[in-house]
Amino acid sequence: MYQLQQIPGEGRGLIARRNMTRGQRILAESPLFTFPNIEDTMPIKQIIGPKVQALNGEQRRTFFGLFNNFRYFGTTGSIGIIKTNALRVDHETDAVFPTFSLTNHSCLSNASYSWDGNIMKGTLHAIRDISAGDEIKIAYGDHRRGSAGRFVCLCPLCTTDNRAGLARSDRRREEMSILEEQIWRWDGPPREPEDVFRLCHDLQVLMLEEYSSTPSPALAEVYEFAAGIAAANSDAGRDCCAIKMGVFSEAYL
Repeated sequence: MYQLQQIPGEGRGLIARRNMTRGQRILAESPLFTFPNIEDTMPIKQIIGPKVQALNGEQRRTFFGLFNNFRYFGTTGSIGIIKTNALRVDHETDAVFPTFSLTNHSCLSNASYSWDGNIMKGTLHAIRDISAGDEIKIAYGDHRRGSAGRFVCLCPLCTTDNRAGLARSDRRREEMSILEEQIWRWDGPPREPEDVFRLCHDLQVLMLEEYSSTPSPALAEVYEFAAGIAAANSDAGRDCCAIKMGVFSEAYL
């Protein structure tokens, strides 16, 4: 379904060997290992060392063959590889994969990574039709282009000559990232369901504008989150959510 190939300016990448349709599973893969998604460097060293040592020879060669984007900032060895290639399993766990970690970034991605807890593997699905010969790409980090400058992105959006359109896109992406912080990482006092639904609606509108006919897979998370808020509240809250989710679904379809 895909093959590994050297991509000019981007290292190795995944190239489609045949046409793929939106929603098609491209790959399901077990991680080399998982680890807590902690930021402090010293605990990471203490945790990652034994994980790497436990790999067999082939797995270890695969791990150390992964790109280290942080070597330019003085972070060498396992820690730099982890920071460059880790993908989310859940809110508490990250993982490094032998193949997924070779998938390059695009701000206009054609595939999406997710963790499937039922099979305990990472999965890669097409989120738009992919033609044979196209590179399979996912979006790293949040909605900000090039994940807020952590690397140089060569996708069509980042290399466009339409500077005015690019500026509008940057504003939308910044607003989306802020709204996601307000929705999912809120640590303030409890909020009324209607206030949360309003944030979800604003995020949904921006996603549809930015991603056109192929909204970000994060849109599904917006629907799921809004449904969870409604289920935890009164009948009136659930009725309100049903109406709003109907509006969301109609716009999405």
